[in-house]
Amino acid sequence: MNLSIKWKITIAYALLFTAVMIVTNFLVTTTTEKKFFETHKAGQLEKANIVSTLISDNLDKNLYEISEIIDSYFPRMDGRLIYTDANGTVLLDSFTESQLLGSQLTHREVSGALQGNSSSGTYYLQDNGWVKYIAVPVLRDGQVIGTIFTSSSVDDIKKAVSDVRIMIFTISIIFAGFVIVFSIIISNSLLEPIKQLTDGSKKMSMGLLDTRVPIKSHDEIGALTQNFNSMAEQLEKNDENRLSFLADLSHDLKTPLASIKALAESLGDEESKETYQEFLGDIVTEIDRMNITVSRLLEFNKVSNISTKVNKKDFIFAFLVNETVNSMQPLADKKNISINFKGGQLKEKIFGDREKLRQMILNLLDNAIKYSEENGVVEVRLTDKRRELHLSIKDCGKGIPTKELPYLFDRFYRVDKARHKETGGTGIGLAIVKDVAQLHEGRVDVESRLETGTIFTIKLPKQGTWFKTL
Repeated sequence: MNLSIKWKITIAYALLFTAVMIVTNFLVTTTTEKKFFETHKAGQLEKANIVSTLISDNLDKNLYEISEIIDSYFPRMDGRLIYTDANGTVLLDSFTESQLLGSQLTHREVSGALQGNSSSGTYYLQDNGWVKYIAVPVLRDGQVIGTIFTSSSVDDIKKAVSDVRIMIFTISIIFAGFVIVFSIIISNSLLEPIKQLTDGSKKMSMGLLDTRVPIKSHDEIGALTQNFNSMAEQLEKNDENRLSFLADLSHDLKTPLASIKALAESLGDEESKETYQEFLGDIVTEIDRMNITVSRLLEFNKVSNISTKVNKKDFIFAFLVNETVNSMQPLADKKNISINFKGGQLKEKIFGDREKLRQMILNLLDNAIKYSEENGVVEVRLTDKRRELHLSIKDCGKGIPTKELPYLFDRFYRVDKARHKETGGTGIGLAIVKDVAQLHEGRVDVESRLETGTIFTIKLPKQGTWFKTL
């Protein structure tokens, strides 16, 4: 049976408390019983030793006189007192109707006393309950001439200890109830946010991306909730941008297809060669537009597969940057834009996927050329920063509003949505840049000022500054 976390926590608290109380109960009652027994033993042993001394000092007297002496010193001695000779034979018994006179005691305590050692033991007797036996030797000139054997009831001690045990058990039961209630309350307070997160994730899995979970604490669960809400917000934005992107692509495909169909239908009735060739030229133009749209779709696919089939190796990064700059120069020439590259002399190597890094630089250069004014300059600078290489690409465009900067690297996000047909932007180029940078343990920063331009800076670790994992 699968238990919820709430009941797992409750059971764990209950078991822990039960274990603690069992140990506590055992230690308290054992210590109490031991202390009571030691006190009782000490008193009983003291009396037995006094009697032993009295008998040793009055051996010249007969048994009757010795009995009188003992009674005069201990008229109210608790328990039973027996005096034996050196063979363990009973000579005196404090019980008036004793049946042990003349018999031999074989108790372990008596045997120990006959060997010159004081001995004691605790026993449960069917008729008398719990009793304490103590035996001490009777000495004369260093020789054992007999023993003093005493027995006394310790039922009162056992009862007192039992009462303590019952009291602790009762208290444990009461506190166990409090612990269970407390643990349920704590569990509910801890798990309610998790339940809300679970419900929120279920709603998101059903497509309700506007789902948000209220933040009710500032602890780790609160941080988790905040991250969940941020993720949900990002997914919602991505979905909105994706839908907008797909709608634009659908329109871009539908329009040329409709034009091609209309032109093709017109060709069937057209007899003029010049008009025929003009229509064919229009069809080629529309097909070119469709090729651009398909290229954008292929670029979109690259985002989903950016981290697959990674082929990393060591190479000089400046060579790749210079090669990419040269490949983009013809595109820049169309707008009479110059690309100035500084830092091409650096020989520092990085460990990475050459093709993916080339795609990253191409995207940044393409944006820089696309959004720069004609007759402008795109500045490319590669610098060595201890453990990193920094590649900065600055355009001479109109800049990006500050409020738009946090969303630049979101997939399908476009700053100026009205210009996407003019520029051909899909809103995924910068997402590719960010993914490639992170794939190489790097990062990308952006600075922008209106009417001044934008600077994108890629920061990548140099060769040997991080583990080379494929």
